[in-house]
Parts: sequence; C-alpha cells; structure tokens
Amino acid sequence: MSDVTAPDGGRGLSSRLSELLFRPVDIASLVAFRIIFGGCMLYESIHYYVSGYLQEYLIYPQFHFKFYGFTWVRELPEPVMHIIFVAMAIAAAMVMVGAWYRIASAALAVTFSYSFLLEATQYRNHWYLLALLSILMAFLPAHRAASVDARRRPAIASRVVARWPVLLIQVQLGLVYFFAGVAKLSGDWISGSSMRAIVRELPSQDPEQIAFLLQDWVIALFVWSGLLFDLLIAFALAHPRTRKLAYIGAAGFHITNGTFLVAVGVFPWFMLMASSIYFAPSWPRTLLNRIGWTDFAADEGGGALPGSGHRRWVVGLLSVHLAIQLFLPLRQHLPIYDGPTSWTHEGHRWAWRMKMISKRVDSFSLWSVDPDTGARVDLTPNVAQGLRPFQREIMARQPDLLLQFAHDLHDQLRERFGKEYPIYADVVVRLNGRPPMPLIDSTRDLSREEWTLGAAEFIAPMARTRY
Repeated sequence: MSDVTAPDGGRGLSSRLSELLFRPVDIASLVAFRIIFGGCMLYESIHYYVSGYLQEYLIYPQFHFKFYGFTWVRELPEPVMHIIFVAMAIAAAMVMVGAWYRIASAALAVTFSYSFLLEATQYRNHWYLLALLSILMAFLPAHRAASVDARRRPAIASRVVARWPVLLIQVQLGLVYFFAGVAKLSGDWISGSSMRAIVRELPSQDPEQIAFLLQDWVIALFVWSGLLFDLLIAFALAHPRTRKLAYIGAAGFHITNGTFLVAVGVFPWFMLMASSIYFAPSWPRTLLNRIGWTDFAADEGGGALPGSGHRRWVVGLLSVHLAIQLFLPLRQHLPIYDGPTSWTHEGHRWAWRMKMISKRVDSFSLWSVDPDTGARVDLTPNVAQGLRPFQREIMARQPDLLLQFAHDLHDQLRERFGKEYPIYADVVVRLNGRPPMPLIDSTRDLSREEWTLGAAEFIAPMARTRY
C-alpha cells in the first residue's frame, strides 16, 4: 500500500507547527525585550519602594484582601517585606543585564508575584501582565546574547533562538490589546457614557481642558479610536506591510495614555517599548550596525538551538498557557453570571478590562442585629478602624471584597462576644454616570454567603435607567 501524502506539499499539521515554533530566528529582539522588561521592572521596584507603596499598601494594612484561589498568600514581618523589595530590584537589574539569568528571573517572578498577590484591592492590569511576563521570562533563553552570562560562559552564547519565545511574547501582548478591545464592545463604552465619567475624574483641575475633552466629537474620537486600536493593533503590528504605520499609531496612543491617564503608571511606556517585539527579530542588530556597533553577540554556539529542546513539553505547555489566557477574559460571558461585569465585578480581573468604567460610591454602611435583643448595631465604624482609606474605597465598589471583609468581621465578633452576628450592607453607587443604585441586596446576611467563582446572589440587579 502506498504512503498517504498529507495536504500542503506533504506537510502535516505537526510538521507545520514544528516549523512555526522551532525554526531559528535572530535572538536580537528577544534580548532587547529582556533589557526593556528588566529595566521597567527595576523602575517599578525602586519607584514603589521610594514612594512609600510598600509601607502604605502592603505593611500598614491590618487586613489584606485576597484573590480567589490565593488566600494562602500571607503577609510577612516588615523587615522581610523590605528584603523582598530590595531582592526584587536586584533581580530585575540582573535580568536586564543577563547576569545569573535563570536564578534572577525566577527570583523576580517570585518576589513580584508575591507582592502583587498580597493585596487584591491593588489589582492593576499592568501588574498582572508584568507578573505573567516575569514567570514566562524564567523559561526563555533571553540571556544567550548581550549578557553577563554570555560573556562569562561563551559556550551558551548564540545569535539565534527558536522562534517560539518571540512568538509567545507577541501573542501575550496581542491578547492584552485584543481583549481590551473586546471589553469595550459594550453599550456604556460605545455610547460614550463611561468615557465621559472617566474624563470627569481625571486629575486635571483645568476647567477649560475638561470642557474640551467633554465635547461630543472628542469623546467620540476617544471611544472609537480606543476600540478600534485595541481590536486591530496586534494584527497590524504582526503584518509587515502595516507594521511601521501601526507602531506610529501605537506610539501616539500610549503617549496620550501616559500623559493624561497618570494612574496607569509605567504601563503605556512599557507597552510602547515592548511592542517592538513585533518587528523583524533582527531589528536591534540592524539598528546597532547602522551606528557602528557590530559586537552585539558572540557567534552561534556549537550546542543545540536555544529553545528547541523538549519539543513536546514546549508545545504542551504553550497550549495550556494559551487556553488559560483565552478562558480567563471570556469567562465573564458564561451564562452562570447575571448582569454586566462592570456592575457585578464578576470576571473583571485577569480579563484586561482597562480604564473603561467609573464606579462611584454614594453611600456605604454595614450593620447587624443583636441576636439576643434584636436591636440594630451599626458596624460601619469597624470599617474605618480595620481598613486603610484606599481599602475602604475599593471594597465598597467590589462585592467580592466586601464579602471577604464581612466574613472576617463576623468571625471577629463571634470570637469577642461569643454570638453569631449577621452582617448586612447598604451600598449605593453610580456606574458610568447613572443615577445612584443599590449594589448589594441589603436583606441578605453576608456572613452566610459563600465566596465562589459562580454568580453572587447577594449582588442587587442593576436597574435599567437612563444616564
């Protein structure tokens, strides 16, 4: 019996996938990304240490809010926390210069991920991205050129690398862009209501500037340019014919965000530099050659192509990572959830929903009923005593955080008084300029509500009102 020939010139899916992931490419762009990433992480570590972030947000709070599945992440004594931040900065610097890279990248992943997971009220999409990348970088051979390691161990030096590390970073950044656009396919964003609410909350106090930004044509420009940019930019950057124009557009987009939306920190500047990974893998070498620096990396080593070993493991782990990164942003659309994510906050985290909602608290109170006398007990002072101001503000807007605090308060009251105090909440918020609406069903005892990944029944339905 004759052999069966696979389509596409005899190449099956497996061989085409192998060619896509493991063909050799210039290592230069991966090295440039390592330097950019390490430099941004070094800046973040130093900036947040010097600014007092460590003390205010991670050390001073008596109670730390947790992410689902990470309740085991606990605060450490203050001297240890300082050591962690110093170690983080040192590890970032070592990653940037490629010194003892494997150890340094693992240390950076552990220290940064720990600080990120310790306090859920401080969730930021760009910190989530940096935590993800810090973990991924520990597995990438980004130290094989222009590094201390390549200098001290010439045997590992290489001018080429398997394509999958570069492709992995491109896909990861592309998912951030794309799902940020998917999140904007909502009535609040397209109508401009959320953009108007965001503009009114900008730190600028110049009334003329605010008035200009609130004009209908300016709002429409922000709405549609932001939506189309997020949905299309990764595809445009990936295509050689549109890449240069797309990068110019990305530069304008990120510079605008970095200038007006100061709360996003280093994120726009990192994305601007990191998006250079979409250019040809040799772009840094070509650029340096033009200015007369040709000693970018040692000649290719005699060993195996970096990143080409254990191919089945590589394909398997990449598939798992991609599946997770697709599921997490899409889970908010599962039929188990009721109401928009902007209201319930279910599925909001890990989904790249960036700068698209304004949720203001009009009133907030916690109360109970004495199980013996039936008298109403005001518990709101416990919030001021037990939480930092930033925690109180964010908790009131995010139901799962409120539930965590209610459970902890219930346990404290039971331990102190030996009685089961129910916990009720009255929370009224304004979402994207809507009239005030109750966020929590005030008839439900929060101490009896379970914290799950399913729909929370204690969240009040969002009323259908006009802006």
